[in-house]
Amino acid sequence: GTGVNILSQVNPLYFAKQASSVDYLSNGRLMLGLGVGWLKEEFDAIGVPFDDRGPRADEYIDALTAAWSGELLDFEGQFVQWHNFRMLPRPVQQPRVPIIIGGTSKPAIRRLVAKGDGWYVIHKDLDHFAELMAQFRAECDRQGRDPADYEITAYWNHLREGIEGARAYEAAGVHRLLINLQAVRMGPPLEAISRFGREVLNQL
Repeated sequence: GTGVNILSQVNPLYFAKQASSVDYLSNGRLMLGLGVGWLKEEFDAIGVPFDDRGPRADEYIDALTAAWSGELLDFEGQFVQWHNFRMLPRPVQQPRVPIIIGGTSKPAIRRLVAKGDGWYVIHKDLDHFAELMAQFRAECDRQGRDPADYEITAYWNHLREGIEGARAYEAAGVHRLLINLQAVRMGPPLEAISRFGREVLNQL
């Protein structure tokens, strides 16, 4: 998985092919985390306009979805014009590789509901997470979507939140928790994985 790739900065045709190939080779295991970016200097460095990063990302998502169909392409947009070719191999996952939207701004939540399949929620604490989930559910209501249709991935700060934090995420409908192995303060990564499994995960 990518967590996250700045979609507005990439060549969408190369990116569509790369993602399709990875999904094909992994037998349908790719989770494609996408964001629009926030650091203007990055965009300046590669010659991509910063101000249109949102509309550009929205159109790229539509173009990627069209390319992954494996059908003859006829896509005409503001940023992408693809005609008279098809992309193979198709992703194993159909109708497309799952698009996981990263970000917690209001535009990111609107994009998630309109164009995403899941959400990477990077939040400050459990109270902030609850606020973001309320915004997400309200946006689903506005767009006529069911919150249950989206897979949600959240960051679990075990050191600060403890086991009860994990249970709170489960109760809120979170499907997957990200864990920063350095933040758990259980030693080097390999040791931390082993200790976390023995001392923490077996309590869930």
